[in-house]
Amino acid sequence: MNSILMMLVLIVVSLFPHELYALTIVSPSEGQVVYQGDRLTVIVKPDTGEDWKEVLIEVVPMSYNFLTNEYKAEIEIPRDETTGIISFSVAGYDKGGKEFLLERSLFVKMPPNVVLQSILVDDYKTLFKLPPGSSPEEMQRIESRQLHVFGIYSDNVNRELTSSASGTTYTSSNEQVVTVSPEGKVTAQGIGKAKITVRNGNFSAMVDVVVKPYE
Repeated sequence: MNSILMMLVLIVVSLFPHELYALTIVSPSEGQVVYQGDRLTVIVKPDTGEDWKEVLIEVVPMSYNFLTNEYKAEIEIPRDETTGIISFSVAGYDKGGKEFLLERSLFVKMPPNVVLQSILVDDYKTLFKLPPGSSPEEMQRIESRQLHVFGIYSDNVNRELTSSASGTTYTSSNEQVVTVSPEGKVTAQGIGKAKITVRNGNFSAMVDVVVKPYE
């Protein structure tokens, strides 16, 4: 009985050899914490005996070491990379042209010795209020604007801080004129003037907003 099962396994392997091909990302580990500016060595290991035509990280070929049976490549986390979860992909192509895809996620943090020194936000904004009955598409296009916030840090790198996940908050001085979402989207509500206060940590900035009738 055992010999029959073994024969069946061998038949399946011979019929579908490429389905058994596999790559494993050895390093970095899934969810590994990295810092902006870090350089990482990505190591990908194929199953023993497999013959890959090419292995790429994103679109860059990885180098193969015959002695260790590993593919390697260096990647750098940009110094202005957004903090939080990012991912990269690895693609392998066997001799038959079959593609094998892998993805690895990393958690990016700011270097511990880098501190925020000030914040910058978009300049003066002019919005227009549409008449009643306007289409939602027109309202979205004309009555709203997205603010963009950047932090100036002690390592002379400007990093985007627009997202509430980065600790940035927004408040409107007059919500009868404009409202602002937690993610910095400003929307006209009525004719007039208002100020949007943007805060992150101990730093703040203001944006003047004027809402005019749309003509």
